[in-house]
Amino acid sequence: MAQFFKLQRRGIPALKNYIKANPIHCYDMHLALSDKSKVKTSATAYGYGTGDQLTGLAIFQSNGSLSCHFSDAGVFQKVDFLKALKEHKPTIVKADTAIIQRMVNMLARTMVWYEVEDCQLMQVKQTDPNQVKHVPGIILMDGNAIDSADVVPFMVEVEKAFGRAHLTVNQMKEKLDQTPAYLFAYDGDQVVGQAVIEHQTDQAAQLGGVYVKKAYRGKGIGTALSASLAADQLQHVGEVNLLVVRDNVAAITSYEKIGFQPVGEISRLHLQLR
Repeated sequence: MAQFFKLQRRGIPALKNYIKANPIHCYDMHLALSDKSKVKTSATAYGYGTGDQLTGLAIFQSNGSLSCHFSDAGVFQKVDFLKALKEHKPTIVKADTAIIQRMVNMLARTMVWYEVEDCQLMQVKQTDPNQVKHVPGIILMDGNAIDSADVVPFMVEVEKAFGRAHLTVNQMKEKLDQTPAYLFAYDGDQVVGQAVIEHQTDQAAQLGGVYVKKAYRGKGIGTALSASLAADQLQHVGEVNLLVVRDNVAAITSYEKIGFQPVGEISRLHLQLR
């Protein structure tokens, strides 16, 4: 009988095999691996199946996110899965739409509130240098090359725009230091846009946090930031992934113009558990 259980070090080969067999639905799970044989200390991995034969994975990150995929819906009947959810209390769950719907049904009585975003997973493996367009009057600056004090006010604005919890100035500086790559757009001495590599391994990078001030939208700044950051990352990794809300047709079209292609559909469940 299939069980839901915490994966130990000897379970890493089975975890890697499952990710390899389901590359789209598990697109960001390899980010939990610090190397070939260990799970990062900031993550807790669970398997669903019998012995070394996994039919599902769930990876809880210390930042409150849960990425999961199950080939067998029987996991939703497992008390141990519910216990893990209550223990880790994720605030965002990323999975395919059918899994998210089952999770909503399972957690209906234990959620204070929830919201579901249907997203398009997009991926690029090769870019054309000519796709990195220059925007007149705008300079792109690597986050490592600037004084963090110059960009913290802008980062606070971004956090508010994305509806995330307010961070202190020191937390903002720490986030800037710990994030794999930040790219900012400047108009003179004013920061007007950003793009971020949120996660990175030797295989792939996750692009996100693309934001442009309202007065500067429609000028191609977001596209320029994304294209430049993706091109830079592809010198070191095999692919760059991103998630975009499925009904944001304009954004999807912009990403397609710089080489990204839709490869799957993922939903994000934002929630608060009791």
